[in-house]
Amino acid sequence: MPPAGTASSSIVRLVAALSRRFLALGCRRVRVLGSDAFVRLLTDPQRAAEGRGIVSLANHISVLDEPLMWGTLPRSLFEQERTVRWSLGASDIIFKNELCRWFFHRGQTWEVFRGQGIYQPAINHAITRLGAGSWVHIFPEGRVNLSRSTRLRRFKWGVSRLILEAPTTPSCRNPAHHRAGARASALISAWPLGRPFTWTLLCWRTAQAHHARP
Repeated sequence: MPPAGTASSSIVRLVAALSRRFLALGCRRVRVLGSDAFVRLLTDPQRAAEGRGIVSLANHISVLDEPLMWGTLPRSLFEQERTVRWSLGASDIIFKNELCRWFFHRGQTWEVFRGQGIYQPAINHAITRLGAGSWVHIFPEGRVNLSRSTRLRRFKWGVSRLILEAPTTPSCRNPAHHRAGARASALISAWPLGRPFTWTLLCWRTAQAHHARP
């Protein structure tokens, strides 16, 4: 399990600060829609006391989705581990060497191995965290979707395992549907030499999960 502690806290705060700065300097405009309800849910002490975690989902159209989207959240959320997201990352993409592994582990990211199915340590850790009332964010398509279409690819089976095997059914949220974020993939070559774009980053929408009782 990724270790907690001073190094982890420092990395999370640093990345969040850099993300906020990047959005402020690199975008003509940033729009955040409906985040208040999510922040209230995340900071609700009763939810945490009940051990009811949060599973949030997002479409994945750019390598910049994570962590830039979290640069729009209040600074106060990055002061405590319980209000910082945990996430899953592909071993072949972001855990390529020991330095990357050290960095992303302390950035509260678990290493997932493609082709090893849904019964692997990263998923087990995520379920444990949900049982402790933590927030787990995932990109359910399992990879960057470069299509111009708004259709999402088939969700990975691990998504259902997170929800069904958590000790208490978690709140399921779809906090990040990018409406103009597809242009982010061109950002590296276009900014700062080109004209900064408008980033309509988050459309915080509730995707309520209902589980029928037998």
